[in-house]
Amino acid sequence: MENRLKVDWFDMLAVRILSTKLDNDTISLINNYIDSNELKDYSHNLVGQMKQNEKSAQLKLPLSDKDPKFISEILTEISKHYAKMCHAEIKKSVVESMWSVHSYSGDYNPAHDHHLGSSGEIGHSGLSCILYLKVPECIENDPNDPFTLNNASGHCDGHTQFLLGSSGARDIFKPPTNIYIKPEEGLILMFPIWLQHLVEPFYGEGERRSLSANIAVYV
Repeated sequence: MENRLKVDWFDMLAVRILSTKLDNDTISLINNYIDSNELKDYSHNLVGQMKQNEKSAQLKLPLSDKDPKFISEILTEISKHYAKMCHAEIKKSVVESMWSVHSYSGDYNPAHDHHLGSSGEIGHSGLSCILYLKVPECIENDPNDPFTLNNASGHCDGHTQFLLGSSGARDIFKPPTNIYIKPEEGLILMFPIWLQHLVEPFYGEGERRSLSANIAVYV
């Protein structure tokens, strides 16, 4: 039978998450900007449950300021690479919003996706990104083995989880529909704006700080 059958395959790639790292100088620049400016807390408008510490916050970064503008330029370049990787021809990409997330012990971010602002233009898609700026030792020193969750291992504490499709029982033909990614200072993740994701709480000393942004990609 094998010798008489000609087989072709049609693969359906569901989603891609781009991963790269920024240098220490850039991370220091972002952190210094956040620490040196009085930024407005937008926690009341966002889904993140940042309230366990007096420093828990989600701060909006003005895109007109020099340093956020510099970061925006980096993100738009990465978004062009993402589009090229997906064989997409784009006219331009624009960072629409940017904010920092300051989490402490017990803070978490429930499952959600992002959305673009109303720009009035037709024919654009969206990308989101997460950039890890500070990682507490209790997360950094934990073994990177989020799939060993038995015995209350805590190996996913403070991790970002991406969700796609159902999470029911798997068999040999069903690929994973979620993934945990351990925060690492300087690590940046870029993904389609519609991809659901969440942040697990962690329990220990220190701040888990990240930067998020939404990018409009025009075709």
